Amino acid sequence: MRSFALWYERRDQNDQSEAELDIHINLWKSKKMNKYSFDYGLKIKNIEKIKKIYMYVPFKINEITDLGKILKENTNLVSAIFNEKCSVDASYPSRMKVRNESGEECIIYSLNHKDYQIIDIKDKGSVIVFSLGDILNENEKKSLKNIENIKTYYFRFRFSALAQNISMIKDQESEKSIFSNMFKKVEIIDFRINDERSWGEEIKQDYMRGNPFKIIRIHYLMLRDANDEFIYYDGAIKSRILEKEVWSNYIEDLERDIMTYHIKKSGEEIRIKEKNTETGEEEEVKKIEGIKSFVCLSRFKYVEESTNLLLLYGIIAISLSILGNIMYLLLTSPIEVFFGKILDEKVYPLRIYSNLVLIIIIIMMLFKLLKRDKCLKKK
Repeated sequence: MRSFALWYERRDQNDQSEAELDIHINLWKSKKMNKYSFDYGLKIKNIEKIKKIYMYVPFKINEITDLGKILKENTNLVSAIFNEKCSVDASYPSRMKVRNESGEECIIYSLNHKDYQIIDIKDKGSVIVFSLGDILNENEKKSLKNIENIKTYYFRFRFSALAQNISMIKDQESEKSIFSNMFKKVEIIDFRINDERSWGEEIKQDYMRGNPFKIIRIHYLMLRDANDEFIYYDGAIKSRILEKEVWSNYIEDLERDIMTYHIKKSGEEIRIKEKNTETGEEEEVKKIEGIKSFVCLSRFKYVEESTNLLLLYGIIAISLSILGNIMYLLLTSPIEVFFGKILDEKVYPLRIYSNLVLIIIIIMMLFKLLKRDKCLKKK
């Protein structure tokens, strides 16, 4: 169960045309909390086709955070998210009108708690159900002057989970050296959307009964610490340093330099023959074939930051120092140590025993430290 899934329920069952969708994903990790956050943006070309959207998440989530409100309060983020210069009008309730340089318009919609619910699928993840059937109903159209004819709607939200609860993300040892394994890790991210092979029977059935979106574009953005090393992705990728001054109100823990890795996939352009309704003749027309599934495997090498690991090295250094002191005593005073005789200056066996006691105490502290570290990772 590693793949996300998206499908919808139609408002008008007689309308058999497909709803077109663009997907934006931001994936980033909070090292302080050891959790991953997924920001999803869903851009629907004609919201009047949609009654409900269903999104399967392949791990358990308890809540989602609407990001439309954040965008409305920080309008400079809009151009950054759409990666083009946009003008905005945030004077509407729960909505913000966006217009790009090409003249295309869309509405960024702010979700409230009545617009969605989260259904827990025991041991298999969660399903988010967005109820959007009242958007642009007849009563609402009368109240929304100047924007009632804009049918393209954009929803953006966030959910998070602890690293150990996400099966699609795994850590591996980067080297065979014991000391290197303590710090260097290789993280594998197996990100998928609508990959049916990765679903259980229940999700397959729900997806089959629903209506699949015609996915036109997918923008997948991974945000990483600038010190992390990107070591694998089988495809084209663009990268840049994130602008802190723009994103500081949007992303948590933005204290260090962040690199972004952008992967884009678009539906293929195909040519098909269709009958012209006016002339009755067949003509060749261009169409976009929707993206059926999206699979992206990437690998990063990173340094695991841990105060406990640094303390561990300190304890090892102190232990080696004490052990060296004991060896020195054993080599320089073999007769006194063997017979346990007391010299005039100091008692050598006593010094050895005291050093041994210190080593035992340090070993006990080390064992307790490692046990605590292991328990923290399980939380």
